[in-house]
Amino acid sequence: MAPLQQPLLEEKALKVALFQFLFPFSLNRDCQHSLKRQLKEDGFIPFSLRNLELETAFYGPGYRVSHLGMERYYLPFTNNVIFPHGESEEGFQRYSKRMDMVCTMESRQDAYNVKIHSVDVVLCPFDLGFITVRTEPPCEGLTYTQALEFVSRFRVLQNVSEQDNRTRLVAGAEASARWRSLFSKCWSPACCRFWIRASCRNRISRSRRSLWTSGCMCRG
Repeated sequence: MAPLQQPLLEEKALKVALFQFLFPFSLNRDCQHSLKRQLKEDGFIPFSLRNLELETAFYGPGYRVSHLGMERYYLPFTNNVIFPHGESEEGFQRYSKRMDMVCTMESRQDAYNVKIHSVDVVLCPFDLGFITVRTEPPCEGLTYTQALEFVSRFRVLQNVSEQDNRTRLVAGAEASARWRSLFSKCWSPACCRFWIRASCRNRISRSRRSLWTSGCMCRG
């Protein structure tokens, strides 16, 4: 009987890799009105399905998200909550900012030049919210394994291992070992005063990695 041959494993090269990260946080009580004003001063745009110019504003060159498709995807009675028509209405109030920023993520093994396409701050009822970061690492020579390693390192908010300590994000003159610190330094420094810091620290210590990967697309 002939011995079984080991299958040849070939690393898959990627043509496109888009990752979207999500970080939840708690807000100080009754601060949303002041926070909305601060976000607009920092260049964030209130999101509205009626503004069709925003379909191509935040997702990277060549990508478009249909507002009509988004509106039809959800049940009619949830649209007013998920996509409120005015800033004063109850629901999920989204504020988006186009970044077009290139960061470098440096680790012991590799260094990646990562495009930050945009950042969202979504304000929710009950003094909750979340931040969305849309990223795209360059795919020239990038393998599927390297893309997964990028996700694993980028989403770390608290350094809990030696490998985490050796990883840092660099944006211009700013360098940070934590993604959350980079947000507070570069993207919207004034907004962080509205967060409940103890709540953020507790959530990070419980989950160890609180920046979730909420969506991704890899194409070889």
